[in-house]
Amino acid sequence: MGAIGPMPTMAAVAREVSDMALNGLLDIQIAVPNPQELFDFWLQHGMGATADGVLGTPDRPVQMQIAEGTYRHLSSMHLSCDSEADIAAIAKRLTDAGITSTSDSTSVRCVDPIFGHAIVIDVGSPHSLTPTQKRAFNGPGELTRINTRADAVLHTEMPVVRRVGHVVLGTPHLAEAVDFYSNVLGYRISDQSMKGFATFMRVESDHHNLMIQPGPTSYLNHYAVEVDDIDAVGLA
Repeated sequence: MGAIGPMPTMAAVAREVSDMALNGLLDIQIAVPNPQELFDFWLQHGMGATADGVLGTPDRPVQMQIAEGTYRHLSSMHLSCDSEADIAAIAKRLTDAGITSTSDSTSVRCVDPIFGHAIVIDVGSPHSLTPTQKRAFNGPGELTRINTRADAVLHTEMPVVRRVGHVVLGTPHLAEAVDFYSNVLGYRISDQSMKGFATFMRVESDHHNLMIQPGPTSYLNHYAVEVDDIDAVGLA
């Protein structure tokens, strides 16, 4: 992207965190030069093909879309919010911040002014996750697995991905990016390290969904999927 010009101060469009009603990271789109290669990678690592170019999980059939691009980047982020009133409020904050958007009663769309990917926010919420199957662990004073090997040793199938968990973006425009995601879109800041050197944000209640950190240019650092436990990480 080209140089980022001065953006209107976000103080004028900031809202109290409790008023911001983003509630889910629904799915992301990743663009790469060889989309089939990335698609096949995820098929081999616990995701399923649910449509052409679309990867999903048993609980959430649309989690990741793979598209062709000249370089690897995040091309779209799809979020959800609680109500039509939230859509109207987000659209107003975008306008107040000088960011072009299109909206109707149930959806608002814009382009991230820092990273250049599309952002779509719809009224709705993520599908609930099926509770994790409990493994039998032996711990101090508690023997629940007797005369049998650990599940992870006996497991022969690829662990299933549960959801796309978070995205990490890097940029030299750190303050502007944090302001945009927190004060305009409505991400909640959950933690910061080294006095804001890296900022963790969330839209769901159990884990951060976005991290923004310094970088030499505005780019996708990585994205992560969630599996059931540490054994599933090792098996993957």
